[in-house]
Amino acid sequence: MNKTYIDIKNVHKSFQKNEVFGSIQLSLNKGEILSLVGPSGTGKSTFLRCLAGLDQFSSGDVLIEGKTILSKKTKDRPIGMVFQQPLLFPHLTILENVTYGLRLHKKKKEADIVGMKYMKFVGLEGYTQMYPHSLSGGQQQRVALIRALIVKPKLLLLDEPFSSLDPDLRRELRDGVRQLLKKEGMTAIFVTHDREEAMLLGDRVAVLANGSLQQIGNPQDVYEHPYNQTVAHFFSDALVVDEHHYIRNYDLNWTDSKVGHSTENIFYRAEWLNESYHYGKRYAHVKMIEKNRRLVLPIDLDFRRVAHGEMGYIRARQSTKCRFNKEGKFNE
Repeated sequence: MNKTYIDIKNVHKSFQKNEVFGSIQLSLNKGEILSLVGPSGTGKSTFLRCLAGLDQFSSGDVLIEGKTILSKKTKDRPIGMVFQQPLLFPHLTILENVTYGLRLHKKKKEADIVGMKYMKFVGLEGYTQMYPHSLSGGQQQRVALIRALIVKPKLLLLDEPFSSLDPDLRRELRDGVRQLLKKEGMTAIFVTHDREEAMLLGDRVAVLANGSLQQIGNPQDVYEHPYNQTVAHFFSDALVVDEHHYIRNYDLNWTDSKVGHSTENIFYRAEWLNESYHYGKRYAHVKMIEKNRRLVLPIDLDFRRVAHGEMGYIRARQSTKCRFNKEGKFNE
């Protein structure tokens, strides 16, 4: 059995009497990318800042290759971090920004050779002597990424690095980032609010909510088999029936009236809000009246037009109810 590369052991963070997150425990193998997702205000960025040494855990320990890092100063930790904003040095050229950390350990000429190699990786080889203000937001973020990678950290932390970019640029950049991280064999924790982004970048996903890790596992497993109501609401496309059951959205459909035997079907009163199209599919946006929750349902392209505010029902078969995955909270 392979020895884990990074062990995060029961870390906890409080500000005065307010708990940010409780005991978090997880491990990563070398070269693994973990996507950390969860609602706003759950401590995801604080968790990264504590790992990097920009803040301190209230308790717990973090081991990299079996050695604790929490006693080390920020500059001595083998950890790199990429923030939401690129934070480049405006008075330095792009090559000088890229090689800033490397020049602390290597001669300038040697550092420049390595820096130009990394710039070529991300398609910026023609920008070595330019300054940050000359680059687009996406280009600046690529510079920030390779600046963190070039010093070969044992753990790379990415705190929503694409959040300020437009959708097309986000898609382009995230594909390149995963490719580069895998090429470098980099172990990384990637924080995002974007579920699709978490699935595309992470080998595993971890859902942080209500002060604790709710579930960790393969993105498909977490999506298809949520551990509890919190995971179902945040990471899955599912209607929570009760504390034990959920129904996947693709097993739900819109109907104008209660048609069908009540013993075979479940009906929920709902309001049609609007509809949208995504990748050639049509989706209904509805509001559950009794549960006071919004749902997005796949519908046929040729389904009739429904007016905004029209009342109807969400229907599902009793046989489509699934039980929450109480055995799969922490799947390695």
